[in-house]
Amino acid sequence: LDQALYQCPRRLKKVLFANKIVAQSRFTQEKLQQAGIKQAILIYPGIDLEKFQPTTPDNLLAKSFNLQPDDFVLLFAGEYTRLRAIDDVLTAFQQLSRSQSSINYKLILACRIKSKQDRLKKQAVIRQLKEWGLKDKVIFLETFAEMPKLYNLTDLNIFPVREMTGKFDIPLVLIEAMACGKPVLISDLPVLKEFITDQQTGLVVPRANPVQLAAAINKIAQNHSLRRQIAQQGLNFVHRNFDIKEKTREYEKLYQDLLKN
Repeated sequence: LDQALYQCPRRLKKVLFANKIVAQSRFTQEKLQQAGIKQAILIYPGIDLEKFQPTTPDNLLAKSFNLQPDDFVLLFAGEYTRLRAIDDVLTAFQQLSRSQSSINYKLILACRIKSKQDRLKKQAVIRQLKEWGLKDKVIFLETFAEMPKLYNLTDLNIFPVREMTGKFDIPLVLIEAMACGKPVLISDLPVLKEFITDQQTGLVVPRANPVQLAAAINKIAQNHSLRRQIAQQGLNFVHRNFDIKEKTREYEKLYQDLLKN
């Protein structure tokens, strides 16, 4: 919702007049309730855990991306402009690539072109990478039909966004990656921290801070034990909270309760 609506409860109640309002995060549920929408309840979004699960990397896909077995592959599945993350991602990647670390970092930018601004930003990103001599270390994707294969090909899914304007509360690209047994990294936005706890179900870094972003990526890349531990806790968390079959039962109960009333 537009943030201005929360500051005008009378207008908000004219928009949200249903018997029940389902919020997809506790963050939004509490904001609605504080604005006087007492009928707001929480049901997390669900994903298909039979589709999104850990598998061995697809060698043909890795070969098509020119990835080597010892590469540490980062995935940013986001947007070029709206989330205001791409510049931080690129700066951190440059720092990692020029560090003295023995790790060979590769970056997959899975970002759809949704506007003229996105297209211009992608062109600027390519020019910057060429200037840094890093173009060959970055894979550009706009759409990809088999996301489970993409998640299972990567080592860390990063989402260091500065804002979430116009986005769903909980980015499913993070939940799906966690379901595939992959660690995730987020910025410290309150709604994202609701389901990612630093050093437990993922990594949390300050927004708009590419230096700390690079440091966090390097830390988990160097520490296989920590990476495996975070990935397992993230996987368990998703199974407890985002199973689409359980979400279906929650909606069934909601509908039954509405019919009773």
